[in-house]
Amino acid sequence: MKTVSARMMGVLVTVAGPLVLTACGSPEQYNPPWLQQQHTGGASAPQPAPAAPVKKPVQTASTPVAPQPVSQTAEAPAQARTVTVGKNETLAAVVRRTDVPGKFLIRENGLKEPYTLTEGQVLKVPAIRSHTVVSGETLTGISNRYGVDMTQLARINDIPAPYGVQVGQVLGIPQNEPKQPLPAAAQTMVPEGQKMAAATPEPQHTAPAPSSSSSQPPAADPQTPPQPQAAPPAPSAPPSSAASVPGKSDLSVEPPKRAGSLFAWPLKGKVLTGYGVDAAGLRNDGINIQASPGASVRAAENGVVVYAGNELKGFGNLLLIKHADGWMTAYAHNAELAVLRGDVVKKGQVIAKAGATGSVTSPQVHFEVRKDGSAVDPIQYMEKR
Repeated sequence: MKTVSARMMGVLVTVAGPLVLTACGSPEQYNPPWLQQQHTGGASAPQPAPAAPVKKPVQTASTPVAPQPVSQTAEAPAQARTVTVGKNETLAAVVRRTDVPGKFLIRENGLKEPYTLTEGQVLKVPAIRSHTVVSGETLTGISNRYGVDMTQLARINDIPAPYGVQVGQVLGIPQNEPKQPLPAAAQTMVPEGQKMAAATPEPQHTAPAPSSSSSQPPAADPQTPPQPQAAPPAPSAPPSSAASVPGKSDLSVEPPKRAGSLFAWPLKGKVLTGYGVDAAGLRNDGINIQASPGASVRAAENGVVVYAGNELKGFGNLLLIKHADGWMTAYAHNAELAVLRGDVVKKGQVIAKAGATGSVTSPQVHFEVRKDGSAVDPIQYMEKR
């Protein structure tokens, strides 16, 4: 019996040894559930231990099934479909069943008051989900939460400027909508503080001087080499090219005439970071202005909004305004946007509320001035203060 027991102990040590080592591994060896599923084939060693059925729940817990449907429900886009009206079913009941706001069902099916339905009637259900506004939510935050173009969200819900929402308001969240188009200048934008080559500073500092004269085009050439280097970090370029055709009309709107020769300051505040490349080789294509949380951000000049969103990594909630004569201004890190793509704005008009979205940790506005797509030193083209 002692010999048999010794042999059994040897078998247990051989089988349980890998389990003990695995359990004592470093935290870095722990993989998320979706990676653990890929390794279940290689983790067959614990299975030959039928004498320890208590450990089976542990194996089941290591590959949880419950969280997966939750993530799929949140990410899976709604699809347009049809439903058949049941006996004594009302429009309100169909709204609850489909999770689509009633006005979208009415609009999609051309229903007329008093919206009486009949059993067996087939209704078209648009690819829209329902969202009820709660305290503290803004249209900007809701659009970011669902990854929906804020302009499309406002227009589909008939929300007028300044695009505020109310607690209890039921919104329709469009699904399968293409990303909004990016202006060409935005595709070369990089967040402030990105490492650049040592040879880059000279062209950037010399570009602003000739930009106001007729010799500006040659000055833009030295800036061209750094721009392709900045393009790879911007993952938003591919979606913009895919949606550039349907959204082209929004970008082709001609901006109004400028109110003056110089740009106004978007808000009052200390300049935290200046334009150019610092001693550490960190690049800034604009200036960063200190702000109070929620401070009003104003348009620096008359123009038309050509971008309003947060697809560009590092910039947070970003606005791009196109001005006459090839000028464009950018306003980043906003907490809330007060204008949408296609809106015509006047110099001094409130366009956003300052915040700390994107790559910054304190309230501020990253402000850029661009001429024909190339960044210039904003201070040289702004009003004295």
